[in-house]
Amino acid sequence: MGSNEERDGHLYKGCRWLVTKNSNLNIWHNNWTNGGPLRKLIQGPISQEANRLKVKDIMLDVGWDWEKLTFELPDEVKGLIRAIPTSTLGGGSDKLAWAGSPNGLFDVKSAYGITMESSNTSSFLASWIWKADLLPKIRMFLWLCAHSSIGVKVCLEKRGVVQDEVCPVCCNGVLTILHALRHYTHLKQVWNQLGFTASNFDFWHYNLLDWLSLNVRSNDKLHDMGLPWKIVFPFALWNIWKSRNELVFNRKGRSPILAVDVVYQAEYLHCVATPRMQTRRVIRCIRWERPEQGWKKLNTDGSCIGLHSLAGCGGLVRNANGQWVVGFSKRIGVTSSFAIELWGLREGLKLCCNLNIHCLGVEMDAKSIVDVLGNPDYVTNIISTILDGCKQLITRFHQVCIKHCF
Repeated sequence: MGSNEERDGHLYKGCRWLVTKNSNLNIWHNNWTNGGPLRKLIQGPISQEANRLKVKDIMLDVGWDWEKLTFELPDEVKGLIRAIPTSTLGGGSDKLAWAGSPNGLFDVKSAYGITMESSNTSSFLASWIWKADLLPKIRMFLWLCAHSSIGVKVCLEKRGVVQDEVCPVCCNGVLTILHALRHYTHLKQVWNQLGFTASNFDFWHYNLLDWLSLNVRSNDKLHDMGLPWKIVFPFALWNIWKSRNELVFNRKGRSPILAVDVVYQAEYLHCVATPRMQTRRVIRCIRWERPEQGWKKLNTDGSCIGLHSLAGCGGLVRNANGQWVVGFSKRIGVTSSFAIELWGLREGLKLCCNLNIHCLGVEMDAKSIVDVLGNPDYVTNIISTILDGCKQLITRFHQVCIKHCF
């Protein structure tokens, strides 16, 4: 990753260094925070001395040595640095992790997301397709239509597959997706049989994406049978497309009962589709319970605004009588909700170790953290420093019980 081309590549943008106390990474030019290389976040020149600073030069056992810097960093940049956990174990070397996923392991989905963020491609606004209660093949067909990726001549001509765009059936129009599914003369009879006449101006004049979206997400019913239009409409598109292909490639005539077939298929799906079960509500009595005699109880919590935003954590320790022993709060910086919960746990465990507490009960509302601590096979890179620190601190107590609470 030494060349500029590699540093500008999508793979490099998805990678992040996990630093240790002995880190030789350059503060400004290496990617070791959630915000990318810090040099891109600040303006103006940097002195040669400051430009040579390594991460280990400003990392302390607790916190960061801001005085080593020759100028004041913006609060946003300080927040990114504060969110980097310093190891309580010491030693070790820097590790490269994949920043696109929560556990730091590479996956294709996050790599695709990073690639699309870096491209000029506009965001696709039809994710509603995958939530529609339809057959998978019809959802896939809708997705292809929305991406202008079915085999009509306009799409094929753009790919250099064909040289003309004329409809081979009517020979009187450009073969777009809308022509194939809506405007072709024979189709008006089909749509009329399904309840749409020439007076339905919006139906005949919407652009492709709006036409698909408004009809597939409609709450209207087919007037005679009461079938949801959001089921009838996709089945109509699917059967129209199949019928057209049969006509073009197999010379099969048009079906005079195409609209009837559409209604039968939609009715069948509507009848056999699994009804959505009403969520059963469970009433829980929630209250704080005292620990046993000789035990202390630690409650921690963390909070952040958004996926990677300003975050903080806090907690308190109480004895078997429910009396306050000690509490803490800490402003962390810019990190994720999962990481900030671990931050809160680690700070609380450190505090309890300093108080020489031997038997400790821990309660937190982050069930994912409780599950991770109880799973020895859980693999993570991004938060390994905090997670390993929590596990190491837990071994210092004679007895520990960690539970999820509401």
